[in-house]
Amino acid sequence: MLDPRIQQLADLLVRYSIEVQPGDRVLIEAFDIPAEATACMVRAVAVAGGIPVVETRQYPVLRELL
Repeated sequence: MLDPRIQQLADLLVRYSIEVQPGDRVLIEAFDIPAEATACMVRAVAVAGGIPVVETRQYPVLRELL
């Protein structure tokens, strides 16, 4: 189960820090964080009426590819 503080942080970032408005496109770059945390950000942006665009990177996988 994800820590509820992660959802609170996502809500704070979306509503206060970047003030997402309906129709805003929001790029979410997630580096080595749990998929559930990224999903919280996507959910918060969608609830605010924004359009989430996600790019995730997992450095252990990238190191193996290189």
